[in-house]
Amino acid sequence: MKNWLVTLVVLTLPIAAYLGLKQNQENQAAYIAQAANNKPSIIKFASPMCMDCKKLGAEIEPLKPIYNDSINFIEIDATANDKKTQEQIEMYGVTVVPTLIFLDENNYNVKKVEGFTPKNKIEEHIKELING
Repeated sequence: MKNWLVTLVVLTLPIAAYLGLKQNQENQAAYIAQAANNKPSIIKFASPMCMDCKKLGAEIEPLKPIYNDSINFIEIDATANDKKTQEQIEMYGVTVVPTLIFLDENNYNVKKVEGFTPKNKIEEHIKELING
């Protein structure tokens, strides 16, 4: 009887972990979707201490008033040690900062750009995102 219980626990543990992970990913997608309001989004993963992140922020700022009606601009501090931030870092496969994630209006990951990117390149990506 004891061996049967151990076997049952060993077999159900991976299934439970998978279901929990899947639910967690769905919750993260719902969080971004709620922020998106059926518009494409740009998620910027950055760090306050990162010089390239600061330069990238200066490149994005002038674009916000131009594209604010068409694009959601979301910024995430990659150094935050909370569970939601760490889950988003994992979900989008962020390994360096700055990283920009471009999501279409259905929250599908369209493009991932790592490192500093000049304003004209960011604007090209935005236009691609808006025009499909």
